[in-house]
Amino acid sequence: MNAAERLWRGIARRDWEAVRAQFHSSATIERPATHTRVGVDELIAAHRVEAARGEGEVEVLRALTDGRYSVIEARAGDRRCAGIYDLHDGRIASATEYWA
Repeated sequence: MNAAERLWRGIARRDWEAVRAQFHSSATIERPATHTRVGVDELIAAHRVEAARGEGEVEVLRALTDGRYSVIEARAGDRRCAGIYDLHDGRIASATEYWA
């Protein structure tokens, strides 16, 4: 299991320290649909808000990895995410997430 898969497992368990541990300290997450780029703290804060609202079950639907990149399709309640994660030294260096 790679860092992107562990990230989504941590989100599903609402284990925010496990989520944080999957990222390099300087990692950023780009979200083109909202024209935003966030850091790890902002990502965790957003997921905490969604969890508090009762976003529902979080589930990884598909995962593809070539060693350097991982692509995850996940469902969080009634929302879907396709994420592309750039992996370095076993952790996520950057990511692009498309939410619908």
